[in-house]
Amino acid sequence: MTYSSAEATGDLEKLQKAYQQVTAAFGSVDSIIEAFGLANMPSAQRYGILFGFLVFITTVSAVLALLVLGGSFKRIAEQAVTGKPTLLTSTEVRKERPLLLETLLEGRERLQKNYAPPTLTDQPTNLTQMLLNVAPDPVEDVDGDEDSAQKQGEEKKSHKERYVPPYYEENYSSAYRKCQDQPGGTCLVTTRIDFVDLFQLKESLVLSSFLVFHESILPASVFLKGKVLSGRPEARFEAYARGFAGCGPYTSLDYRRSYARLYESICCATHQSDDKYTELFDQRPADIIGRFVRLEAMSVNRHLNELFHLTDGSPRLDKKAYDPLEVWGFQPEGPFRSPNDMHKSFVFQRKFNEAGFAMVHSVTERITGVILLTNDAPEHLSIQMEPPIMAPNSQGTQQQMEACFLLLDRLFAYGYRRIQMAVDSQDPDGNKLANRLGFTFEGVLLRHMVLKDASRDSSVYGLLNSDWKKGARAVLFGKLYGEAALKIDQGNEQREAEKDEQSKKLAEMNEKGTGVESEKQA
Repeated sequence: MTYSSAEATGDLEKLQKAYQQVTAAFGSVDSIIEAFGLANMPSAQRYGILFGFLVFITTVSAVLALLVLGGSFKRIAEQAVTGKPTLLTSTEVRKERPLLLETLLEGRERLQKNYAPPTLTDQPTNLTQMLLNVAPDPVEDVDGDEDSAQKQGEEKKSHKERYVPPYYEENYSSAYRKCQDQPGGTCLVTTRIDFVDLFQLKESLVLSSFLVFHESILPASVFLKGKVLSGRPEARFEAYARGFAGCGPYTSLDYRRSYARLYESICCATHQSDDKYTELFDQRPADIIGRFVRLEAMSVNRHLNELFHLTDGSPRLDKKAYDPLEVWGFQPEGPFRSPNDMHKSFVFQRKFNEAGFAMVHSVTERITGVILLTNDAPEHLSIQMEPPIMAPNSQGTQQQMEACFLLLDRLFAYGYRRIQMAVDSQDPDGNKLANRLGFTFEGVLLRHMVLKDASRDSSVYGLLNSDWKKGARAVLFGKLYGEAALKIDQGNEQREAEKDEQSKKLAEMNEKGTGVESEKQA
């Protein structure tokens, strides 16, 4: 009996035709068993072979069914026609997320009426001001005669024409004296610039000027000993003292020393960098300084327009246009039609327990994104960090990582025990960032939030102060500045901690000796 596929139109009919062809050739099932040499085998082996055959057929059938029902064959056929992959991107997945039922949305609106809307502000909150560097305030202009202005100037002690808080002066002086004891400053400097960074910056600066700004640039890390800048013997002393005092009196001592060493190495790499950061300190002394970015308090006048054009998806310099949903798809609001709409959104409107910082590139001086802190709970010593809002091509860069590092380091230095990240479970960039930063995955909160009238499941990550001290900080520091820089920083910290402990004990001994002499004299 010959079989032609044209005789059968459906899959079921084809299987029936094939079964009829097999049974016609062998006559019956017993004949089939005999034909395969199974008739004379023991029953146990015979049924074992038959069972294995059935399992194989069932497995193959299940795989084929999943491929058909899952649309794999359909996608393969579409790829053959279009020549492009048809798998959905994370942005497309977000677009297809189903909306909530109207009854649920109406219930949400009704329940929200039970509470007054939260008070919002576009000015720096107390949390923002606490995390910024302790900084000298500019001397205000005085209306009136010259005598009153002169009198006010005498009352206010100045540092480069600025009023300095008393605790700042004390920390500045102690750090300056400590730095004077070590010729060349307190640190060894490591400058790490990869060729990838050069290509990322090519749209905004000339390569030669970049090489002038960073005197020693190699694809691997280059290590420079702290040396006195020619003609500026006190440059390193002043830079270290500014960094140390800027951390404020309430951060941990080891953090102040580490940040001051990093700040000193950045400021005093070259004469050009010393000029740049000295001028920056005069203009914006509260900014948190990093090697790749600095953090500024969010300002409508300073950051709104640039941030809008950075994230609206339009082509910028040599960067191609992109879908703005790649930036705003997993955010509570956005994309925005105008800067005014962005100003009214969560990006610039802060609650009392939130903070916002703009990320400014250290070389180009252009804003690269913003990073937000929410749900500050000082009674529990916990706070939440949101993934930075950046252009798609900036995801995973050193600028993003360092901005997070600077805030994490300062938050733990102020005494926070837990920092949390709650990321949309379908946001691949946010989940990757949490893992890169050393956060621990703690689980998924189903139906955690309602964003843009759709349900969101949140992946929750946590980072504890104990984890930060035991190794998370060191790993992240090494990723950013190199393993050699990490060893140098740890060695300097150990030496400085020992000197501080010795100074403390000597001071205690002197106090005891003074007390004994006073008793004898009495």
